[in-house]
Amino acid sequence: MRILDRAESSELGLVERLYPEVIAPSFPSEQVGRPWEGADIPADLLLVAWEEGSGEVLGCVTAEILPRSDTLLVGYLATRPGARGRGIGSALMREVQDRWLTGETLALTELDDPRHHEPDPRHGDPWARLRFYERFGVRVLAAPYFQPSLGEGYGRSYHLLLCRLSARGESAPSAAAGARVRLFLREYFTVCEGEQSLEDPEVRWLLDQYGEELELVSPSGLALVPDAEPPRSG
Repeated sequence: MRILDRAESSELGLVERLYPEVIAPSFPSEQVGRPWEGADIPADLLLVAWEEGSGEVLGCVTAEILPRSDTLLVGYLATRPGARGRGIGSALMREVQDRWLTGETLALTELDDPRHHEPDPRHGDPWARLRFYERFGVRVLAAPYFQPSLGEGYGRSYHLLLCRLSARGESAPSAAAGARVRLFLREYFTVCEGEQSLEDPEVRWLLDQYGEELELVSPSGLALVPDAEPPRSG
């Protein structure tokens, strides 16, 4: 198995295979947004796990860079159905830590809160996914979180966890600056839903949940993470 970057994957014609073979079977549609067309993958960074002998795409990981808040958001880490349990996700995660998680950039990812999301035969077990990330030092921000809409016709995804990633060998932090995370949230919702979303009552409620200092907890301490949801109008 080889881990290829975006340029190498494009040269081999692998990128256009990622949506139908890896991403679409691994995530609910509202967490993906519009289907990707060909090699038009909506990500700034990409790594692909490829089996050279068979030519099979085994998995991938994507990330976006939000420049105003200097945040790297890891979007999708997925293994194709039938290839799970072979250490592909672990190999990709190690490459993420070594290649992308450097400097002062804030690195985040979003995970389903297993207290609200049931195991799914297609999309996996949220508890198992949380244990997987815990092995790589991921810490959960102790605040409620939901994902913005990823496109027209797609709803927001509620009851998610916002998590901080660390480089390999880096000591897991115990807190994050609330102002830095709020800046990320404002940028993220603006990019996805437009600047008017910042006046939405749900988004205002979300921003209010992030104080000056945010505790970062181990995934095994999920009871410390509030699972409140925004008040719904109507």
